Amino acid sequence: MIMKRGVLFLLSMSFAAGVEAVDWPECESELSSVMTVVRASQPVVSAMAPMEEELESLQEEYDNCVQYPEKYDLNKDGCEMLREEYNQKQDVYDTAYSDFNNQLDELNSSVSSLLGKCS
Repeated sequence: MIMKRGVLFLLSMSFAAGVEAVDWPECESELSSVMTVVRASQPVVSAMAPMEEELESLQEEYDNCVQYPEKYDLNKDGCEMLREEYNQKQDVYDTAYSDFNNQLDELNSSVSSLLGKCS
């Protein structure tokens, strides 16, 4: 909703500046495309915060295991299991982060197209 208001504000400022006539149906179509990209990115963004928290927690567990193995190395494996779990979760996070960056690029492209059609 905030994004839509911001885009509409930019469009109204362009219109107020005396820009040539705008094809409003085409503009509306571009705005719809931008909103589709925003909606598509929401699950990735929502999933990343819990992943970050989980990674921080695993890092803390691993650090405790290395520093105090007699108390935290329950598997008696030199904390290897915790390290592997952390690395696996980090790989999942890295993939989500890459997806997020790709969606940001797509959003940037969509907004640029929107401004080109609506201003």
